[in-house]
Amino acid sequence: MERTDRILTPVVDTHAHIFRRDLPFIPGVRQDFKRDFTTEDYLAELDAAGVRYGVVAAASFLGTYHDYTLSALERHSRLRATVVVDPDVSQAHLRELDRAGIIGIRFATGNMAAPPDLRSAEYKKLLRAIADLDWHVHVYGRREHLPELLSALDTSGVKIVVDHFGARDNQSGIDSESFRAILSTMKNGRTWVKLSGPYLSDSLDHRELTSRFLAEAGSTRLLWGSDWPFVKLNGHLRYSQAVDWLAEWVPDEGIRQQIDVNALELYRFPRPS
Repeated sequence: MERTDRILTPVVDTHAHIFRRDLPFIPGVRQDFKRDFTTEDYLAELDAAGVRYGVVAAASFLGTYHDYTLSALERHSRLRATVVVDPDVSQAHLRELDRAGIIGIRFATGNMAAPPDLRSAEYKKLLRAIADLDWHVHVYGRREHLPELLSALDTSGVKIVVDHFGARDNQSGIDSESFRAILSTMKNGRTWVKLSGPYLSDSLDHRELTSRFLAEAGSTRLLWGSDWPFVKLNGHLRYSQAVDWLAEWVPDEGIRQQIDVNALELYRFPRPS
């Protein structure tokens, strides 16, 4: 049944993954998905929940392969996406991706011993190109990686989006160095945090984290994402639960409406009438 309760239903889902099991996963990735999670599956979830727009987050296990995502964007104007690229990607290819509906790149460093050196010449060139396109850099990293990643990105001048409360584990709470780094970077006016994926840090109080983000940086710095199809849970969660969490974390409807506005602007969606 389609949801009609606007109080609980956001306009933009800023984080989901779409893929088939026959796509070229990067070598060494454990692949135990029980089924495909297709573009059509995702759109059906959006429609059932009454969510208008969706953003496909680059899946780390697909590496720089993004043909399936580009096909989805070509067919559905209600979608945007981020991609993973090599640091030496050509500016011509980035402009091509921009025309296709890509609005950012993703650094997912969870399986890396060390994050990429974003202060190197090749990454400085990439980040300059990203800034020129008015894209953002979408970050999901281990807590020990975040302070340096955020510092380098902040220095570069790009827009930054931090995934999943910036909390990949249960040690990334309010008193952690990584959380303090996120709060500091949010104050630059170019950084947003996604309220998403609470099961990735299930011992933390996500309403408390949200309240701290609001107190330190304000409502214009937040986004909401479902994290469908809940890869870490192998799809074992209802999309409606992810929608309901937003109202639990942010009881104030006016703030939730501002979170919608943030997403519409950042991801270049037309405002609904």
